[in-house]
Amino acid sequence: MTEKKVAHYPLEDVFACIAEDDVRATNTAYDGADDLGIETLDEMCTIIKKLTVGDLHKSMTTHADDTIWQDVYRPFIDSETQAYIKLTITNGLLIVSFKEK
Repeated sequence: MTEKKVAHYPLEDVFACIAEDDVRATNTAYDGADDLGIETLDEMCTIIKKLTVGDLHKSMTTHADDTIWQDVYRPFIDSETQAYIKLTITNGLLIVSFKEK
């Protein structure tokens, strides 16, 4: 697994996928979001649309395939709760993980 401190996917590309309604989420992401009181894909996307470059934690390849990159963000979704959001773009935006950090 390779890591870097800059996003592999520009946020503009992430936001474009959301604008085009080209977004999916894993069951793991739905489960983690539900634990945060976030029940729908639209609610996850609302938070993702607020991401900034400063929210980026790291970018890393998957364990299974070192050609697939995932960007990890850690935004605060309220004054006390920091989220861990892992995204990749492959045939649209895939929310891999969405949980409390």
